[in-house]
Formats: sequence, C-alpha cells, structure tokens
Amino acid sequence: MLTPNVTEARHLLGRDPGDDLDAEAAELAVRYEAVVSLYGHVAAPDGRGWREESGDAGLGTSGSGDVLAGLLAGLLSRGADPAQAACWGSFAHSVSGQRLIPRYGRIGFLARELLDEIPRTLAMV
Repeated sequence: MLTPNVTEARHLLGRDPGDDLDAEAAELAVRYEAVVSLYGHVAAPDGRGWREESGDAGLGTSGSGDVLAGLLAGLLSRGADPAQAACWGSFAHSVSGQRLIPRYGRIGFLARELLDEIPRTLAMV
C-alpha cells in the first residue's frame, strides 16, 4: 500500500503528476503492484478505482499523511483487504477533518487533533 503526497508521487512516477489524480493513482498502482491512496483517489493494481471527495484543505497539515498511513496500517492489521482499508481509511480521514472544522476552522487543526477524532468518526459509522 502506498499513500504518497504529490511530491512523493512525483518521485514515484519520475515526473510531475498531472491533474488527473485518478489516472496517476492507477499508474502507480500498476507500476508498484500496490493499492495506492493519492489524496482520496484510490487505485488497485487490478484496475479498480474509487474516490473519496470529502477531504478539505485542513488535511494538508503536517503529519496528516502519517495519520492516514497509520489508520490504513491499523485497518490492515485487523484483517481488512488493502483496497477496503484504503477506501475506509480515506473516508475516516476526510470525515474526521470535516468534524474538526467547527472547533478549529478549515486550516486550524493539527495532526494530533485529527488522530484524536478518528475513533469518534469510526464509532459514528
């Protein structure tokens, strides 16, 4: 499983990613034979793809990607299929960020606050 940001995707692709992140995630999934979660664009090496579009600017906070990677690892360790983990993790990550907006503003929360919100989000669904 890969969870690159755009800079990391550039290194993995060997070029700047284009605007079509679905296509870029799909290319990475095939190239590295892994499920890829690229800003809510999830791709499996077998050609399946999904999109989680509820993310917001606040998820750009430092450490947010580490929270997502840890969430995916936790879901995998509990037996989730990699594609399922990527989809559920992307959803929980995005919704947790949305749930923090009333308390901290769109870009006012930190990764540790995002991490603290994830269990409440998972309990909600």
